[in-house]
Amino acid sequence: MDMNEEYEKIVTEIIANSGMARSCILQAIRAVREGKIAECDSLCEEAENYLENAHLTQTELLREEISGKGMAVTLLMVHAQDHLMTAITTKELGMELIKEIKERRNREASQHKGLSA
Repeated sequence: MDMNEEYEKIVTEIIANSGMARSCILQAIRAVREGKIAECDSLCEEAENYLENAHLTQTELLREEISGKGMAVTLLMVHAQDHLMTAITTKELGMELIKEIKERRNREASQHKGLSA
């Protein structure tokens, strides 16, 4: 595999992992809205793993660039960075939304218990 093919493979890993992370967070939001807390938590963990993989791949490319072995920035790399930043933002906002939904459900459950007593 030549350097360009290797570079494209690495950049594609960033895109794929970022896309999977974003997808997991959106699924987690849907799950928590449906009251599927365990599924939500599992999807959040899965999203975190995908983001960690994407970040490690990005860090590998940064190390190569710092050592003078980096490749020229391509549109594909810009696209990968866009996917990664979007996934990170989606995760951060999604986690806040999930937290809010969980807290609301807990308040509603507490209020319902108080009415039943």
